[in-house]
Amino acid sequence: MTVEEYHLLPGDPAWKVEYIDGEAVWEPRHNVVTLIVPVTVRAAQAPCLIRPVQEGDRAALEAGYAGAFADTIDLYGYSPEAMTRSAARDVGAAYQEDPAIRAASHVALAGEDLIGSALVARFETGPHLDVLFVRACWRRGGVARALVAAMVNALYAQGEMALSSFHHIGNQASAAWHRSAGFMEIPDLMIARLRWRAHQQDLSRDDQTAHASAGSQGRAGAPRCRGEGGGGSPHCIGASRLRGSASGYSLSSQSAAYVFAIRASDDNRELTPPVSVIAR
Repeated sequence: MTVEEYHLLPGDPAWKVEYIDGEAVWEPRHNVVTLIVPVTVRAAQAPCLIRPVQEGDRAALEAGYAGAFADTIDLYGYSPEAMTRSAARDVGAAYQEDPAIRAASHVALAGEDLIGSALVARFETGPHLDVLFVRACWRRGGVARALVAAMVNALYAQGEMALSSFHHIGNQASAAWHRSAGFMEIPDLMIARLRWRAHQQDLSRDDQTAHASAGSQGRAGAPRCRGEGGGGSPHCIGASRLRGSASGYSLSSQSAAYVFAIRASDDNRELTPPVSVIAR
């Protein structure tokens, strides 16, 4: 890949792209968007049993967490061991909350199978939607909406005024769900800068393309991705090569892998280095 080709790559605030030794190297950023929603009574028709979390749910919650987030940008590059630790940490945090706030955490059950959860944590600013997931075969059926309605109604009964949440800047499915659930984004300077830089990069690319030779049949030697396992890069058509343990992951921020796995907490990342995508 030439420097000129590198500068024609699309901008994406969720990915850091560097030009190193004739290669474009993608690495995911782990910036989160913070949102908030007023706590008001919500009505939702539950397609399954929704009940408060119990001590005996812990193992099933950890297994469901790992299955829901394994292929998302939120935990991109995690080794199986790091995924297990992350699940134990985040699920365990809900059990460490005081009984009042823990009572707002709910799970969804189909028969005896745990198919989803909405876990709440107490932040300095108030209650926070910490972990929300629904198993793949139950997504887009109103399970998450029913889980959050149960959580919000419990918080309302406790006199809480607002509920906060996070989503990864590159998780577009999570962003769309939060909007549909009434969450409002809280302005953040870093998020604004990342989006502005991506927009500026796209404007620069469009300007360079507009001034290209009218007779050109396309960029000679356009970026090509060499692949292992057939995973797609964020911006290249074809295969890609992933460094580290993430080989085979889909990298597009629009990927179906992101659909409805929403991880709110975004602290203490445990990426298995190096995690990157190379286009030559």
